[in-house]
Amino acid sequence: MTREKAIKALGLMEQIESIVVTYEPGEQMEDTSVHELKEACHMAIAALRAQPKKLDRSRWVGCKECVPPWCKTCIRYDVRNMDTICTFSCINHSKHKPNNFCQSCGRPLTEEAWEELERRITDG
Repeated sequence: MTREKAIKALGLMEQIESIVVTYEPGEQMEDTSVHELKEACHMAIAALRAQPKKLDRSRWVGCKECVPPWCKTCIRYDVRNMDTICTFSCINHSKHKPNNFCQSCGRPLTEEAWEELERRITDG
């Protein structure tokens, strides 16, 4: 469901004047009024409208696994686990395709991954 469809559906819920609720024998009737349900819909609509249309990439800070300045694909990282900027002209780099998303925090790591995430967020 897209954000716009959710806002429209919740807007219809705000127009409800009464609700018929059926209960199983022995269940307690909750003390929730139609007014409270309308207020909850109003709050949900406000929250949906407050979400930015475009994903702000600068606000997604990566974790310790996807931020370091090395590529994690060469023998230097695998064998020595060095936490320094890689200055080697890595002969294996072209053989490795980077992951689209960080395996630890889910942060997009490639342009294609950012585009896919933005599409998922906007299209629902």
